[in-house]
Amino acid sequence: MNDGHSRRQASVDANQSDAGSSRRQTKSGGGAATPGFGVFGNSGGRPSRFASLRRWGLSSPNATIGFEREIDVAVTTDRLVVRNKQTIRVGQGETRDELVKRLETAIQREVLSWGKPPDSFYWVPTLKFVISPGGNRHYERLAGRVKKLGLHAIAEHRLETPPTARKRR
Repeated sequence: MNDGHSRRQASVDANQSDAGSSRRQTKSGGGAATPGFGVFGNSGGRPSRFASLRRWGLSSPNATIGFEREIDVAVTTDRLVVRNKQTIRVGQGETRDELVKRLETAIQREVLSWGKPPDSFYWVPTLKFVISPGGNRHYERLAGRVKKLGLHAIAEHRLETPPTARKRR
């Protein structure tokens, strides 16, 4: 029987052998896949924590295997910066739902930029929130809602604001 632990362990093993890659690798069977590819099956048994509740970007209607890719989201006092490309202004009286919708739109735009995944695959974005001082309040507004979108997320706190997220003069 294949349980969540064996999937996680395969992911840990794969991550150790492919350090530095932003893509994780496993198969629903728990074994390692091709290095550099994040592959998560979504058939039979309990779905893994990586299974998205929705399809992101492009995929064929018969796609059954999730292909995981990480998206960095810098969180500062007054903005979210998605993959160093898209800026979302925050702290201007927007509701939590408005903020989540803006982030969801930015994620979809990023995933669409990846093009079409290989045959039988669909994209599964995972989020890496990089939180700078003052950004934690915005991250906390998003954290629970991101789970409801079916996305896996991790948070990393930094003492300095990343250069790409700093205010431009």
